[in-house]
Amino acid sequence: ALPIFISIAHAQTWPSRAITIVAPGAAGGTTDLVGRLLADGLTKDFGHPVIVENKAGAATNIGNRYVARSQPDGYTLLVGAATLAINPAIYSDLGYEPQRDLAPVRLLVRAPNVIVVAPSAPAANVRELINWARAQPGKLNYANPGVGTSVHMSAELFKSMTGTDIAGVPYKGSGQAVTAVLSGESQMTFETIMLVMPQVKSAKLRALAVTSAKRAAALPDVPSVGESGLADYEVNPWFGILAPAATPGNIVRTLDDASRRVFANAELRARLHAMGAEAAGEGADAFRAHIRGESLKWAALAKKANIRAD
Repeated sequence: ALPIFISIAHAQTWPSRAITIVAPGAAGGTTDLVGRLLADGLTKDFGHPVIVENKAGAATNIGNRYVARSQPDGYTLLVGAATLAINPAIYSDLGYEPQRDLAPVRLLVRAPNVIVVAPSAPAANVRELINWARAQPGKLNYANPGVGTSVHMSAELFKSMTGTDIAGVPYKGSGQAVTAVLSGESQMTFETIMLVMPQVKSAKLRALAVTSAKRAAALPDVPSVGESGLADYEVNPWFGILAPAATPGNIVRTLDDASRRVFANAELRARLHAMGAEAAGEGADAFRAHIRGESLKWAALAKKANIRAD
């Protein structure tokens, strides 16, 4: 019976050393940013260092799989994104199963994507974009930072709902995708608000609509896609903290409470707001249900639009 006592005692003193949060995207990307905001707050809250380690690649699968297979002791955590709900629908073998192998702890941030075009584009709104695309099927393209990203799926959902033929051109990450639109190499992208806000504010890119159900507080003059005539369209990318599935419940609860405190901080919320994002408030059960719902939605689109990553 001794090992049981040891593990219980160990769990009760968690954390007693440094914690690693794995960001499955590149440094400077959104998962990295959310991970660093959380890590800074948890370091202060726990009094132990919380570090962010970037494990980018394979549409977040490398980082996700690494955490799914890690020791369930609370010392290796994941900043998960919408790809946890998208990837099972488009990859035949992930090497892990998000809903089985990861324990949702807390949904932290929501940040919509924005449909942006170059200022010279003959489209000032979604209706005009649809007309432009329909007038020359297959001629327009959108830049995307990779198959299965929320940017890619936002565009594919748009195409599916509007019956337009717009080619997707994959780039090595969001930075390059945005640059492609700025240079005129690509006509549009459906990129995350946090990355295109500076270009929209400086009028280097024209924002046509946000992909969330309601307008983004940081871009109050930009309508939602739903308002623009596609009533049921909604893509609201999210970021949350997860642990390996067998992590003890008391560690998950401690982490949930601490994460809630970190994201309740007024200064942090103001920083998120300035970037176009908002703090979310769902705990473990609601977060789990959210992932389940999102997984069904993207599986249906992948099947309908025949989207495969392998």
